[in-house]
Amino acid sequence: QNERVTPASLGQRATARCLDFVVLLLLLVGSFAGFAKEDADGTKSFDVPWWWVVLVMMALLAFEVVPVHVRGQTPGKILTKIRVVSASTGENPSWRQALARWIVPVVILLGLSPILSLAVLPLLAVVYGTALLDQGGRSVLDKLAGTRVVQAR
Repeated sequence: QNERVTPASLGQRATARCLDFVVLLLLLVGSFAGFAKEDADGTKSFDVPWWWVVLVMMALLAFEVVPVHVRGQTPGKILTKIRVVSASTGENPSWRQALARWIVPVVILLGLSPILSLAVLPLLAVVYGTALLDQGGRSVLDKLAGTRVVQAR
């Protein structure tokens, strides 16, 4: 693709990620709220069936992967006027590319959270912040997935 594309700013990317995160957090909390219970001694717990966790994970995957593949934008990216494109073609990312962009942060959050606790958030900030070190504004996630985040037209 010969036309010049303008990389999205780190501020736009961070704002889009935060907006999407708030939506996902509300969906996640709402989806598990119905499973909250309190024992006779006042102990609060969640009794969430495994199939519900799988369903919620599929919904979270669909929230990010499907719109990135179909239109290059999640709701947060739409609001911040940025989009994800394939670095090689400039078109919407393939299914593989959209999935790759989603899976790395999920692995970091789910895999490392029990070990590193709150240290995961600065780690994710570093991962996303690597876009500052690249002349084209591509983060480590973009490079792994073969994508770039650009200004939407």
